[in-house]
Amino acid sequence: MYLAALHLGQLTTFNMVFELQQFVSSLVYNQVADPHVYVDPEHQWISIGKETLHLQKLREGMQHLIQTVKDMYVELSGDSSWPGLPESFNIIDDLNNTSRGYCFLEEEPFQSRMDSFFLSLVERRKLGTLTGPGQWAWNIVAVREFLERADRLWCHLIHALFVGVHLSTRVAQFLQHQLRNVDRPRNLMFQGEEGFFLTRYSKTTNLKGVDSCTPAILSQPLKELLLVLLGSGFREAQAILAGLEHGEEARWLYRT
Repeated sequence: MYLAALHLGQLTTFNMVFELQQFVSSLVYNQVADPHVYVDPEHQWISIGKETLHLQKLREGMQHLIQTVKDMYVELSGDSSWPGLPESFNIIDDLNNTSRGYCFLEEEPFQSRMDSFFLSLVERRKLGTLTGPGQWAWNIVAVREFLERADRLWCHLIHALFVGVHLSTRVAQFLQHQLRNVDRPRNLMFQGEEGFFLTRYSKTTNLKGVDSCTPAILSQPLKELLLVLLGSGFREAQAILAGLEHGEEARWLYRT
């Protein structure tokens, strides 16, 4: 290779360094590394280095997270039990619609009932009252309490999503998980009976100018949690009240 380059008059210091780098890299990458992950033949546990993950503990932890979200929703909503989803449930999500602000919540059956949770919440939790003809006063203490408890609910759900669909905890990537189209298209989508996150950004691929495209399918329990919290108007109620407390930008962020 070097003789051929020399013969052609193309051998330079840069070429030599580059070729040597490629040669060394090929040797290193061909070395077989010692395994750091071991899977139990009975699929009861996985060891990674010095740590061992017992899969039954993982299942129990996920079940606990999911049940915690449901219990917190029931407490905040005033419902007698977790509403779940109907057996026959058709979700319309136009993947070709890239207009700003669009997501499946703009379609029926979600759009027509988006404000029902908020109206019921105001009355049930006494978030405000009429002080005179045409005059409304918000109970700021009650509003703050609801927002704090609702955000704690989402903390548990995001933890479950991190384990269940591997949402990135890198700040730049985490902020790209969007419910609605904004500067980038949304990540949460539904087609047929399937729901999935479509990750389009990662630090390494973005540096190369070619973002990744990695789908992560939602399991049935996680899909149900998201559809109830988003489709019932629970998240919209948070957005309205966050705007009241922190301004229009906060309202936009909660919706997005």
